Amino acid sequence: APKDEAQALRWLTKAAEGDHIAAQYSLGMCHLRGVGTEKDPAYAVSCYERELARDPDHMGSNNHLGRAYFLGQGVPQDYAKALQFLGEVSWNNQEADYMRGCIYAQGLGVPADIKRGVEYLQKAGNFAKAKEELLHYKKTLFGKWVRR
Repeated sequence: APKDEAQALRWLTKAAEGDHIAAQYSLGMCHLRGVGTEKDPAYAVSCYERELARDPDHMGSNNHLGRAYFLGQGVPQDYAKALQFLGEVSWNNQEADYMRGCIYAQGLGVPADIKRGVEYLQKAGNFAKAKEELLHYKKTLFGKWVRR
């Protein structure tokens, strides 16, 4: 059968309206990426928030909300909220580590903690943005991390 994204979106919407938790997350993904509909980051955020209201431990929604608040996509940029949601992401997630690293190292919405920020950036491994961000920091002769 041919792929019908619009029809799939209608079924997901119906399931989400029927309080199907996983459908909220999937519906958010569709609106975030523009699958079967126009991209609508604000609506995606509302889907993730509804999903978390029912399942506060859903790491996928926490990750997407953390990214949304970090970038200001669909919500006002808020690094403290981003960090709150990213703190719930416990699997190895290089992008989440990159965002946490930037927040701590640059003191975005929290007191600057370059050492902690660099640890997260290093944990992000091969994530290109993390490698680029690490170039802004160096270790002094006394072993303290500072901004270049």
